[in-house]
Amino acid sequence: MSKYDDLFMQYNCNLNDETVRKNIDIILAAHYAENNTKEVYKQCLNQIDLTSLNGTDTDEEIITMVNKVNGFKKTFPHLPNVAAICIYPALVPVVKEHLTEDIGIAAVAAGFPASQTFIEVKIAETAMCVLEGATEIDDRN
Repeated sequence: MSKYDDLFMQYNCNLNDETVRKNIDIILAAHYAENNTKEVYKQCLNQIDLTSLNGTDTDEEIITMVNKVNGFKKTFPHLPNVAAICIYPALVPVVKEHLTEDIGIAAVAAGFPASQTFIEVKIAETAMCVLEGATEIDDRN
């Protein structure tokens, strides 16, 4: 028996949408009050990657987005900033050059979005992103 078979035997994996929906409702109801606070919502904001993955993104558009992040604390001093700015690999240097806030630079790499390329290309693209300043890599592998 494989380790996956063992795992499937331990847990009920025969689920349908209705069962999942009911379980989610139970979890939400049990924890709604403790999570329906400004502090939790602030933490959620701080977990978001501000993302632009348009095939038409220009340096200027990305600089505008970065400047919004740079000015966020001044505009909203009571809120935490986003976790990272997420862009295509070629735009990592643009973000790195203009970002003044202490947030991450996330790059989609490894043949994103389809991941239909050679492993060597994925490795090279990922390494190049990191060399250019990416602090995290998102991929579809």
